[in-house]
Amino acid sequence: MNTVTSADGTTIAFDRSGTGPVLILVGGIFEQRAMDSESAQLAALPLLAEHFTVIHYDRRGRGDSADTQPYAVGREVEDIEALIDGTGGSAFLAGISSGGALALEAALALGGKVTGLAMYEPPYNDDDAARQAWRDYRKQLAEAIAEDRRGDAVGLFMTLLGVPTEDLEGMRHYPMWPMWEAIAPTTAYDAAVMGEDASVPTARAARLTVPALVITGGATYPFMHITATALAQAIPNAKHHTWKVRRTRSPRRRLVPCWWSSCPTCILSRANDSRGRDDSPLEQAVTALPSPNQRLPADRRRIRRRMVTEGMAELTMFMKQKVALIYGAGGPVGGAVARAFAREGAWLFLAGRSQEKLDACRCHPREGPPRQRCRRRCLDGRAVDAFVDATMEKAGSIDVSFNVIGTATCRSR
Repeated sequence: MNTVTSADGTTIAFDRSGTGPVLILVGGIFEQRAMDSESAQLAALPLLAEHFTVIHYDRRGRGDSADTQPYAVGREVEDIEALIDGTGGSAFLAGISSGGALALEAALALGGKVTGLAMYEPPYNDDDAARQAWRDYRKQLAEAIAEDRRGDAVGLFMTLLGVPTEDLEGMRHYPMWPMWEAIAPTTAYDAAVMGEDASVPTARAARLTVPALVITGGATYPFMHITATALAQAIPNAKHHTWKVRRTRSPRRRLVPCWWSSCPTCILSRANDSRGRDDSPLEQAVTALPSPNQRLPADRRRIRRRMVTEGMAELTMFMKQKVALIYGAGGPVGGAVARAFAREGAWLFLAGRSQEKLDACRCHPREGPPRQRCRRRCLDGRAVDAFVDATMEKAGSIDVSFNVIGTATCRSR
């Protein structure tokens, strides 16, 4: 672990890897170095370390970084400036979600110290209802933090994402919940970064002079594409890239967010190409990279990471007509997952240690008749294998395997 001292005396902790131009990863809400989040996996991605000096840091108030009150967005910009000054004097910035909004603010404020900017789905939204919902969220969040109701502060964010209130109690038993609660006051920092109503800051973005890339996933919320288009049109030297959704059943390829490796690469290629051509070798390599949504419904690790960082709302949008095995469905977390999947029209196959609890799990689709469901008590590996065989026989394939806790192993299919 390394540290730098920000302008107000706050200690900022970071990890450093690789060689080359400096690339600072700016995490979104709840993210920190100790968490298995998108930014943490990016920091460990060999492709980045081969070409960049990767800086993965804890934003103030999180992980090993200190905090100093009162908070202001400008203080977080100073944190990024301290990282830049301590690691070479200039850097590319790559931010995810609200981290993208913070990276944009830093790029605007720090001038030539920021040589390029990449943002993945900064969640601005110009819709009137969304802007009002954001104002309401900020007001309720401020009240919860002032009263030290940290669990409620986390719950407010999950509800904003679309998690049903009846599922929040189950999510409180999720292993990551205590970590979320510990840094719940910093959710107000992300709220401040996004602005009073989280509308798209096109006027401010138009002042950005460095090359920029705005990325959206092909299966994301529709407003994300509208936002990304607006930002790319407002920023003079910007590009919007949408990853197409592609499916593959290859069991050997681990899903990693390769799309992030394209961000600084694309920016670097454009910055070094005075002609601004889009057909440079690096640009072609970017286009050839796999989609972040590739194999998403069938990858349990990706699904679990989505649940941690973006909530059940985005997770469940992929579940219509999918076959899902849920181990531990009799518990509060497994039950919440089963209900969320069922609402989106998934075919459920539920396993757990208590047949009584499995039978009590009520799962109904939002529309249409109930989907096929199978519930089975599984106490050992052989029972799990038999359950998988029964699922394959009835459904023909398995799209999602969700294990709530512990391990559930079966023969490869």
